[in-house]
Amino acid sequence: TGKSAREGVYGVGGIVGCNYRYDNKPTPIIMNCTILGSVAGAERYVGGIIGYNCKDGNVLNCTVNASVTGAKGNVGEIAGFNDGVIVNSKTLSKSDVKK
Repeated sequence: TGKSAREGVYGVGGIVGCNYRYDNKPTPIIMNCTILGSVAGAERYVGGIIGYNCKDGNVLNCTVNASVTGAKGNVGEIAGFNDGVIVNSKTLSKSDVKK
């Protein structure tokens, strides 16, 4: 559990921007986390936990209770963009796209 006040431009998350798998390394896993506070991005791919959950990425058992805002789209309470797996995760907040 952590309080977050993250700000960035592209691929912004309360824990990580992108969980891309490099050179046959183990599959990236984010698990058992809680985010409180705010996450804001000036571009796209902004998420409470992760900005961009890549193809091999996993988000498991996480909770978001944070304000999540982005300026140009792909904004989500858990992931700004999801191409991986999200299991047993929930949000208690609302995301917003500011234009």
